[in-house]
Amino acid sequence: MKSNAIASAMLVAVVCVFGYGTLSAQTEAQTQTQEEILRPGDQIQLRISGVPPKDQLEITGLYTVDGEGKIRLTHIKSEIQAKGLRPSMLAKTVEAAYVSAQIFTSPRITINVDGGTTSLRFVSVSGEVNGTGDVPYRPDLTLLAAISARGGFTDYADVRAVKLMRGSNTTKHNMKAISSNPALDVKLRPGDKIIVSQRSALPRIFKDK
Repeated sequence: MKSNAIASAMLVAVVCVFGYGTLSAQTEAQTQTQEEILRPGDQIQLRISGVPPKDQLEITGLYTVDGEGKIRLTHIKSEIQAKGLRPSMLAKTVEAAYVSAQIFTSPRITINVDGGTTSLRFVSVSGEVNGTGDVPYRPDLTLLAAISARGGFTDYADVRAVKLMRGSNTTKHNMKAISSNPALDVKLRPGDKIIVSQRSALPRIFKDK
């Protein structure tokens, strides 16, 4: 009787262990399914533990997935591909990168998507176009294509000095030259802002003086 009781207890323990493992795997799979796939322009909050405090402060922070779908991390020489991964998958990739580079032995990474960065997946077009607004970002989106997507220029547009704002930098582009030579067209990044100014109403005789 005693041996049967022991055997029964062992069986229950085995079932509990395997049952817990199965449940954990199912929970992890469900979590990954619920996570949003990362795309260029996403901002992620990365936290690291299991490393010296100095490195925690240096590495933990907000990162932006660039136009090529990658992020650059401290101490890692090559960029890490984030596009197409879910946050939990990217976390494992980052952990493996630090371990394989022999920088840390057992880092633990957690990654969350910053929910306030949806707008960074778009390019905005304003000013003298036939339909101002946002254009969904895609890797092959160019300056000319974004303006065309918003209906093209109005009759009052200064097509020779279209502004492209990228972060704190602003550049001007001659769209007439770009139309003649598509090789001059500029590839856009998520969050870019295009501003088409109104051309001057001054007669050319005054502009030439």
